[in-house]
Amino acid sequence: MKKYIILLFGLFLFAFVPEIHAQPLQSSGFLASCFDMQYCGEGACPSGKTQVHRMALSTTTHKAVASATTYVLECIEADPDPICTTGNSELDVELFCPDTSKMTPQQVTDQCDHYDRVTKGDIGYQLSSRGGDYGIWHKDVASTNNTYIRKNEAIRGELTVQSDGQGNVKPIEVQSYTKDARMRKFMMYNKIVGTDPVSAEGGGQSQATLPFIYRSSDCEGGKAYDPAGRVFDMLSLEPIPNVQVSLNQHNTVTDALVNISIANPHIVNPFKTSSIGYFTFYVVDGNYSLNPTHTEYTHAVQTQDEGSIPTNVHRIYSDLYFQDSPRIQQRGAIQHRDVVMKPNNGIGARYPLDLLDESRTEENGKLIYKGLISHPFVLLNVEICTPGTPETCALYKEFDQKNGGPDKEGEFAITLDQSVLKSLTGEYFNMKFVKQDLTTATLTYDGSTVSHVVSWLKKLVGQVVGVVQAQEGDNLESKVEPIPVYLEGYAYDNEGSIMPNATVGIYMYLFQNTPIYQTTADSKGFFRITTENIPSAEYSIRFTSVENPEVISYQSTSQFLANNGEFIKSEKINPYKQTNANSNPRRNVTPSFVPEQKISPLVTVVSPTQTAAPSGAPTEAVTTTTTSRNPMYLIGAVLLILLGGAGVMLAIYVYKKKSQETVEQE
Repeated sequence: MKKYIILLFGLFLFAFVPEIHAQPLQSSGFLASCFDMQYCGEGACPSGKTQVHRMALSTTTHKAVASATTYVLECIEADPDPICTTGNSELDVELFCPDTSKMTPQQVTDQCDHYDRVTKGDIGYQLSSRGGDYGIWHKDVASTNNTYIRKNEAIRGELTVQSDGQGNVKPIEVQSYTKDARMRKFMMYNKIVGTDPVSAEGGGQSQATLPFIYRSSDCEGGKAYDPAGRVFDMLSLEPIPNVQVSLNQHNTVTDALVNISIANPHIVNPFKTSSIGYFTFYVVDGNYSLNPTHTEYTHAVQTQDEGSIPTNVHRIYSDLYFQDSPRIQQRGAIQHRDVVMKPNNGIGARYPLDLLDESRTEENGKLIYKGLISHPFVLLNVEICTPGTPETCALYKEFDQKNGGPDKEGEFAITLDQSVLKSLTGEYFNMKFVKQDLTTATLTYDGSTVSHVVSWLKKLVGQVVGVVQAQEGDNLESKVEPIPVYLEGYAYDNEGSIMPNATVGIYMYLFQNTPIYQTTADSKGFFRITTENIPSAEYSIRFTSVENPEVISYQSTSQFLANNGEFIKSEKINPYKQTNANSNPRRNVTPSFVPEQKISPLVTVVSPTQTAAPSGAPTEAVTTTTTSRNPMYLIGAVLLILLGGAGVMLAIYVYKKKSQETVEQE
């Protein structure tokens, strides 16, 4: 059997809707969760197929709604956000825009027809129109010989599947094409109307969760691809974007160049690196070489250039690949190479930070923030911000590679206590990423007391005298809204007036036109939504007037908490404590607090896209208020601290020396 392997994968990650709490009963909305995925390249797919890009989908870990029509979504990496499609324009419109009565045909195409979007432009998505082994296959459950039937994506009825009584769906295999190697994730989607029950395996218990995130260990299935190579600047040690990396194949006996496309007909070659510097190739066994090109660089030569590379290189990169490195001998295992580039300017270049992937999830009242940033060992400073003019932000916590901040791959995962946020003033977290100079930074952890003191003093001196001047692109900020898991309060419009009988919807950014949950406020504008109907991922709230459906108030969670701050405080409500409908101690409580019929809303009106989408897009630097100080006094204070510290360490040394001499004399 011909063995296909993965060589030098280019990682592309992107923000995604992280988790959705399962819903045992719900008036309207949807349930979505990830398929288990199995990569067919090693012959592990049930069909026996071994195509390198083919995926087998199953419901082993997570289930669909029992006995329900299930839609299969393929979500494809795109800029700025992933695009999910069923592979059929008609089905996409049905899912993403259930009501198009007030939309123009062009709006329907632009906002709802995701299949049209992915088939055009840079993505170039194709299914069976590609021919060969591309398309969607469903297992013929009536067959006894493991037969898979190829589906026609032009016929909408062929792309949905029916789940059984336990929420299982028939095995599915998919192989699609895009112009570049883009990451995919496959999900099942079920509409929920009236009192449709969710299967017990799929999350019928109130505290169960259904993962809905890229790069989540709970939702990973089998990895679609493996990251395996970066291109970097040998002087600044930063990853280099937009490098054209070509792969050459050589005869295993004579070393002569051969036509690589004969043995690898679907290879993307050359491959252009992204902001993280990654690249990838999928090839059969053989001998290969890499040829990177960039107008500002040449491929470094080991015998000439290795001595000029800062020593920190080995703390960030591995398997360094130079122009004079030996051939890459691919023999079944994944091969990893980090490509060394020599800058033409002789000093190296710095590139702006890029937040490739981030997720915000809630767990037991804590906010879990994780993702991937383009540069290694970036510092992550978390601020708590209060809206206003100017907006004020104060440092809350600092994170580096030692406590969950970005590591050498740029991956990070931190936990934040949401209870520290003041609901009354609409506080939220602001993530501030700051690049380090990779050539001089301390990139290994030293837990000694002296190391901590030196690190603290360096930081203090830097703050006082401003020794490092950050250049454009060295900082990047991401606003992160709180994720309350219990909502109780009043619906206010954009002018601050209560909205009686308002329609209340919970929305997530991938499904901006479909609420994940929807209910109705009472005649006083009051409503409650318990945990089982709230996503444990960042979401927004929409209030729609019953008298005039054109009047819609779009609110972030911090806005809602601020608008209802007095009520929450008076009624002693904890919005971060999981509370389900059956056990809610307030389910029969009539609030004693009488709200004002008109308040001053926290912020101005924002668009549905802004409130529905993750707030993690790069933002302008936040204006903060600080207390002025005389740097000369601070410099003097720092010098005194340094002298005092030196004196203490000297005294300790003398004491230990005398003690040692006394012992020796005895």
